[in-house]
Amino acid sequence: MDDLLNTPVDPQEEEVKTLVEALDEQNSDYLARKTQEELTRYKGARIIQEQVWIRAHQNYKGVYPSDMDFGNATSRAFVQATRPRVQTAVSMIVPIILPPGDNAWTIDPTPQPYMPKLVEALIAANTPPDEIRARVAMKAQEAADSMTQKVEDGLVDSNFNSLVIRSMLDLCLYGTSIIMGPLVKNNEECNDKPEESEPGVLRTIANRVKTLIMGKPNPDEFEEKYSPSLEVISPFDFYPDPGARIIEECTSVIVRKVLNRAQLRDFRDVEGFNAEKIDEMLERFPDGNWSPEYWESIVNISNAQIQMNAPNGRFVCLVRWGYVSGKDLQKVGVDVPKDLLEEQVMANLWVIGNRVISVRVSDLHRDRVPFYVTPYSVVPHTIWGAGVAEFMFDSQDAINACERAKMDNMALSSRPQVVVNTDRLAQGTNALEIRAGKIWAVRESEISQGKPVEFFVPECRLDQIKSVQQDAMAFSQEQTTIPNLLMGMGGEGTHNRTSSGASMQFNAAVTPLKAVIFNIEQNLIIPLITSVAKFYTMFSQDPTIKGDYRVNARGVQGLMSREAVASKVAQFMQFAGQNPQWSDRIDLDTVFKLMVKDSGLEDENIVYPESVYQKKKQQDQAQQQQQQMQTIQAQNQPRPKAETSPKDAALELAKDATPFPKLQLALINQAVKLFGLDSPDVDAALQDSYQMAHLGQMDQAHEMATNQVNREMPPDILKQQMQQQHEMNMQQQEQPSGNE
Repeated sequence: MDDLLNTPVDPQEEEVKTLVEALDEQNSDYLARKTQEELTRYKGARIIQEQVWIRAHQNYKGVYPSDMDFGNATSRAFVQATRPRVQTAVSMIVPIILPPGDNAWTIDPTPQPYMPKLVEALIAANTPPDEIRARVAMKAQEAADSMTQKVEDGLVDSNFNSLVIRSMLDLCLYGTSIIMGPLVKNNEECNDKPEESEPGVLRTIANRVKTLIMGKPNPDEFEEKYSPSLEVISPFDFYPDPGARIIEECTSVIVRKVLNRAQLRDFRDVEGFNAEKIDEMLERFPDGNWSPEYWESIVNISNAQIQMNAPNGRFVCLVRWGYVSGKDLQKVGVDVPKDLLEEQVMANLWVIGNRVISVRVSDLHRDRVPFYVTPYSVVPHTIWGAGVAEFMFDSQDAINACERAKMDNMALSSRPQVVVNTDRLAQGTNALEIRAGKIWAVRESEISQGKPVEFFVPECRLDQIKSVQQDAMAFSQEQTTIPNLLMGMGGEGTHNRTSSGASMQFNAAVTPLKAVIFNIEQNLIIPLITSVAKFYTMFSQDPTIKGDYRVNARGVQGLMSREAVASKVAQFMQFAGQNPQWSDRIDLDTVFKLMVKDSGLEDENIVYPESVYQKKKQQDQAQQQQQQMQTIQAQNQPRPKAETSPKDAALELAKDATPFPKLQLALINQAVKLFGLDSPDVDAALQDSYQMAHLGQMDQAHEMATNQVNREMPPDILKQQMQQQHEMNMQQQEQPSGNE
C-alpha cells in the first residue's frame, strides 16, 4: 500500500480541467460547469481508492499489471487464490440476505403506534382505554401487513433480488456496493426517469382483492401508474463528496453513465428532459463525446477487451444528486418560490458536455441522496470499505512469487548446466552446441589443467518453496476469515473428517461474516426498505397502508435475538426440570411456541395453527373416548364363538340337549335332514334309539330309587312293588308309538 501513496496524479485529470476551461462561457449552463468542476475534484480525491480497485480486479482476473517488475524471473505464472474466496464469500452472504421463499426483513408496528385519528374516533365513542389500545394495535398490525405486501410487490417489479446478487460481487471484490433508488418509474411509459414532484397513485390488484375479501371500504380503484425502480452502481462510476465519511453526510454525488445515441434519443420523449438540448448534443457530437477513464482502460485490458479510444457513438452523462441553492436552480430556468431562493434544495441534474438536459426537484429524497453504500468491512473515516481481495493482497503476492520461483527452479534443475574450459578446446570447436554423441576436440594447455567440459545439475529447492507457498495459502485464510473447508478443500488440520468437526469449523467460519451481514442490514436492507415504504406512503392512496411501523432485519440481528432467547429457554427448562414441584406451573404450550419461533421455523408451516390444533385436539380426545367405550363394551360382552355351519350347529345343539330326550330327538332329526340322510328306516332307527335311551334312563332312575327304598322298606313290600313296576313297563312296550 505504500507505493499507492506515491502514485502520481492521473494525467487525465488535467485533460478534464482543460476541457472545463475550454467550455464556451457564453453558451454553457452554469450548473453544467459547476458539475464538471465538482467531478474534477471528486476524481482527484478518489485516485488512490481506484488503485486499490484496479489491483483487486486484476487479482480476481488473474493478470499482472502491465508495469510489473519481475526481476530475473522468467515465469509469469499466476495462482488465482483471490477468485474462489471472493465467490465463496458471495455464496455465503446471498442465502442469508435473500432467504429462499422469505424476506430478510419485516415491517412491524412500533411498540406504541401513533394513530391519532383512530384514537380520537374511539375516544369520541366512549371506548374503554384497554379496548382503545387493543384496537390501535390491531389496526397498526393490519397496516404493517398491507405495507409489507406493497413493498414485496414493488421489489419484485424492480428486480430487487437480481440487483442485490450483482451488488454482492462488488461488495466482496471491491469492498463497497452501491444501490440507487427508489426512483419513480412510470409504468405507462416504461422508462426510468428522475423524481416526480407530483404524487402519483398506486393500486395493485392484490390489494383490491384483499379489500374485497376482508370486507373493508373499497375506494375508487386506480390502475397502478408508478412503481419504484432500483439500480446497481459500480464503484468505478460513483463519485461521492470527498468530505463525507458516510453516505448520509454527502452533499452531492455524481454518477457517470455511458449512453449510446439510441438511449440518449429516447430521453427526448421523457417528461422533464429538454428535447432541444438533447438534439443540440446529438448534433454537436455526431460520434459521441465519450473518452476512456484511467481506470476504464486498465480494466478493459484486464478483461482482454479491445481498447477503443474513439467515442464510437457513446455519450458520457453525469447524473448529479445533491443540494442546489434556489438561486442556482432559477438560473437554469426552474420556477423556484421566493421563500426557497436562499435554501438548499435536493435536486437531480443530468449533464452532457456543457448542457443540463434535465433538472428535477426531489420530494421523496429531501434529507439525503438516494444511494445506499454498503462496506464489506468498515474502514474508519472513509465512505469506502475493504473487501476480500484487498485483505489478501499480500498473501496473493506471496503465492504468486512462490509459484514463479517454483516454475523457474524446476526449469533450472530439470536440465544440466555446462561448464566449458575454452583453453582446453581445439580451435574451431563450437562450445555452445550440445547434442547427443558430440565429439569434443581438446588440446593440452599449460595454463589450464582442468577438464575441458563439466556438467552439473543445480539443486532443486521445490520442497522449500512449496512449504512457503502453503504458509501463504494458510495466511490467506487468516486474512479473509474464509477457510478452505468452505471452498470444498480439506487437508491436514481442518477437522472435517467427522460431521461434528465439520459443523464446528463451519460455524466458526460463519461467525466473522456476521459483521458483514450486520453492515448489509444497517446500510442497505433497513434504509432501502424504509425508503420503499415511504415511496408508497407518498404515491399511494390505499388507506390500508397508513400506519405507524418500522423495518426490522431478520438476518444477523434476528439470529442473535433468537439465539439469546433459545439459550435462556433451554437454561430455564433445565433448571425447572430439577425441581418437579415447579412442573405444574410451566405452560408447555408457550414454551413450545417460543422454541419454534426461536428456531426460525414459524413460517415453514410445520406447526398447526392454534385454531386447527385445538380442533384436532378435540377430535383426538373424542376418538380416544370412543375407543375406550368400545373396549369396555367388548370386555363386558361374551366372546362370540367362531362361525359354524348349520349342520355342525345342529349336531352341537343335539349333543348339549342330552338331558332333554324329546328335544334331542328333534335336533337329531333336523341334522339328518340337513345332511340329506332322512328316510323311513333312519326315522325308525332314531325312534327305537330314543325309546331305548329313555328306558335306560328310567331303569337307571328306578335302580337308584330301589337302592334307596331297599335300605328303608321291608323285603315283602319291596318285592310286591317291583313286580307291579315290571308289569307297567311291559304294557308301555306293547303300546304303538306316535311316529308310527
